Amino acid sequence: MIGKNQLLDTIKNLPEKFSVDEPINRLVLIQKIEEGLQQVKEQKTVSYEAAKKRMSKRLKWFGPSGHLQILMKLQTTLHMIVHARQNNEFKE
Repeated sequence: MIGKNQLLDTIKNLPEKFSVDEPINRLVLIQKIEEGLQQVKEQKTVSYEAAKKRMSKRLKWFGPSGHLQILMKLQTTLHMIVHARQNNEFKE
């Protein structure tokens, strides 16, 4: 769950004009990161090899043209993570 302070911090760090999707995407990202960090604490993780195997199956499903789309989404997600960390929008 996201706390009120995280919500307020996210809103404060938005530009003067933004799409409705932007704060929602940021909040979902922050929540997913926190869920992932909690899973790491609880040792609910998979090995690198298992993750690689899962991703290779998914990439085959998307086909060669889908790989670029996935990479672009990952790049956007990483950019959002860096931005959120710089603005202290999620707890470590």
